Amino acid sequence: MTINSAVPDDAYGDKSGTSMAAPHVAGAFALLRQANPDFTVAQSLQRLRDTGTAIQFDASGTPVVTSRIDLERATTTAQASMDPRL
Repeated sequence: MTINSAVPDDAYGDKSGTSMAAPHVAGAFALLRQANPDFTVAQSLQRLRDTGTAIQFDASGTPVVTSRIDLERATTTAQASMDPRL
């Protein structure tokens, strides 16, 4: 997956990797925190995982399944567990 990102000389270019994912995840955490100010970090992370869309990709020959953030689901579905141990 690539992100059309600003590059030097007033231009744009396709970029990928964790450097492009980090701002997306940080923004998702911020919006989730605004919607659920009492959530702990662990609860927020679990919420993003539980409401995300499962995707599978190949990592050097090993199939990996993870969740792609679905912020609408994370902020509008039933509240996550308020168990403080999470």
